[in-house]
Amino acid sequence: MAYYEIRDWSKGIDLRRLAEATKAGALQSAVNCHVTRGGELEKRKAIPEIYTLPSDCHGLWVDPKGQHHVWSINADPGGLDARVVWHQIVNPDDALEDINRILSYDDYYSIPYVVVEFQDGSIHHYYDDVRIREDGGLPPDASDVVPPAFGNGRAYSPYFELSIDSIVSPVASLTEAWLIAPDDVATPGNWYQLNGIAVPYATSAQEWARQIAAEINNTTTVPNVYCEAEDGKVRLSMADIDDQYNGWMIQLDITGNAQALPTKVQTLSYGEDNTPPAIPDPIPVGDYDYTMDVIYYLKGGSTPMFGFKNPSLYSRPIALETVNINGSLYVIQGTTPLQESVEHPGYYEYNVLQAITDVTLIADTQYVGYASINDFSSFNQAPDADAPEPEEDTSTPPAPTAPFSWKPGTYVSVHGSKVYAVSGPALNFSAIGNARVWNPDFAGAGFIDSSIQSSGPKELVSIGEYGVSQLALFARRDVQIWDIDPDPGLNRIRQVLRNTGTFASRSVTTWGNDLMYLDKPGIRTLRARDSSNAAWVQDVGVPIDQLVKSISNAAGSAMSARAIGAVDPDDGRFMLAINRTIFVLSFYPQSRISAWTTYRPGFRVDEMVAGSDQVFFRSGTGVYALGGETGQEYDACLVEAEIPYLDFDDPGSKKEMHALDMAAQGVWTIQAGMDPMRPEVRDAVATIDGTTFRLFTIGMEGYTSHIKLKFTNSAQGPAKLGTVLVHYTKGEAL
Repeated sequence: MAYYEIRDWSKGIDLRRLAEATKAGALQSAVNCHVTRGGELEKRKAIPEIYTLPSDCHGLWVDPKGQHHVWSINADPGGLDARVVWHQIVNPDDALEDINRILSYDDYYSIPYVVVEFQDGSIHHYYDDVRIREDGGLPPDASDVVPPAFGNGRAYSPYFELSIDSIVSPVASLTEAWLIAPDDVATPGNWYQLNGIAVPYATSAQEWARQIAAEINNTTTVPNVYCEAEDGKVRLSMADIDDQYNGWMIQLDITGNAQALPTKVQTLSYGEDNTPPAIPDPIPVGDYDYTMDVIYYLKGGSTPMFGFKNPSLYSRPIALETVNINGSLYVIQGTTPLQESVEHPGYYEYNVLQAITDVTLIADTQYVGYASINDFSSFNQAPDADAPEPEEDTSTPPAPTAPFSWKPGTYVSVHGSKVYAVSGPALNFSAIGNARVWNPDFAGAGFIDSSIQSSGPKELVSIGEYGVSQLALFARRDVQIWDIDPDPGLNRIRQVLRNTGTFASRSVTTWGNDLMYLDKPGIRTLRARDSSNAAWVQDVGVPIDQLVKSISNAAGSAMSARAIGAVDPDDGRFMLAINRTIFVLSFYPQSRISAWTTYRPGFRVDEMVAGSDQVFFRSGTGVYALGGETGQEYDACLVEAEIPYLDFDDPGSKKEMHALDMAAQGVWTIQAGMDPMRPEVRDAVATIDGTTFRLFTIGMEGYTSHIKLKFTNSAQGPAKLGTVLVHYTKGEAL
């Protein structure tokens, strides 16, 4: 009696040929398992839910320390899993507009840089919860402080900043925070306690600032106060625009730290500091154009608060008022209603009527601060009667230079000391060492226009690191390889690969020296051809193209575009999640193993991210871990492995089947199909527990030219499938 041996499963799923013509060692299906370095089929680890999240937060990103980051427009509700870091961000166009999804993440100096899509379709970038501005990401100023209660538009708010960078004692603690009305500092009834819960020093000034902000935001006061954390500072601002709170004081009581004063007190004022701006002084009588962002205040006695305000936000006309400019007091006259200048669109005309020299007239007035000046444009003065007539300028005026406008892209990637982002055909990149600055006026910042490097319309989709100093720019139907240098002038295109690309930005995954990605035909990889580092496309995913297309079509184009790639840090396997299916590649060249299998976790994969030692998933509000909390847990998930039809290298003759023998771990049920014309028909053969060699032979009867086998496991605990022997007697020729 002869036997036929299936020694290993090193080929994995291979659907390139008909089931009757596929060689041994391949699989027709493999669910909830993968191939080991020794070529055995192994059950996957459990993927249990480890905690749940509130429904108003989005995304999941795991940092190198094992903290799990999520984003929301709302404050941290508290009571979350200890690993969760809650990020509160604001849509600058509408603070109440909720997040639709997080499009992209990356780690820049251990702080998450994220691309957020809101439900209104707008896209914004945030680094350390601070939005990158449309003017190219200049450093944030008071106009970026837009608490949720502000509603639409930009607004200035009184604010106070406390730097806690120098407070590094592990025994330091924020014990109380107060909002104090002016002139009532000694009256406890006029102190508004923001929070009485102690906030002990955390692992860093940045983390402590985040925790302080979360505690303060959890308490509602009248007036309400909003707190942000940034770069080891806490910034407190009014959540309501109301002039009456200008001049109030914030007091933070910090104990247990000798390096800092136990109490930090500062008066709230409008603007970033109290340094007078550089404006010509004295200003002669005449008509002036100022931007509406210029804000000055005088307060006290019968003199009202006044200033240059944006009419769209502060709809009250300005009549006869006074203003403090560089310490000199002036009376100004604004048109009523406010009227935009014809000569200078965007500016509003004010007329300086007279200089006030007798300050006793407004002795009770106090100068308390300013916001900013965007421009001091021009003034018109009555002409001097003796002055000559100016000559007519007949020269052609230079073309106006459009201000830099940065359109936030859909995908970001950190490379070296910069952040790179795709936006249409452009690859934008930040300044050196500064993720918030994208304006080309700053060192290292700029952009590449990929559309001029290859024909056809270009919409960049994703970015991948290719080698040490190269980036691969992915469009849907071509890939450009660029040499990247900190000096933008030294960026050079190296290669264009046509008729390949991706539609799923987060499928692009660095895997060793290769780049894996989901193309329209299936999963592909970019690999260096030789020492020249020239890239070529390897068809590593071809054996499962048919299956990938089937899953993608069933999921729909929108869900397929959300495919996510990751590398399991525990065993180095590449994983690609599409909807409810995870494709797994076990690739061990020295063992000659390149095997695709699948995981079916039982939920839709909204997020998949590799931590330092295991892979985490998010589906809805649930967070799941491959291997559970310990990373080594197994469950009773259904494992299925089906081999193609075997002909024992003799397809032209009948065989009489006698028995099976197996090397296995765990409980397995075996079924056999012996009719290639009816592949759905299978006969139950046996259920075994462990290896059958030297114990008994599994009887099996049948007379056929081809036989296929299906193995299933649904028992609790680990399981493996090794060698399989089929005992038979050769029969007559067909």
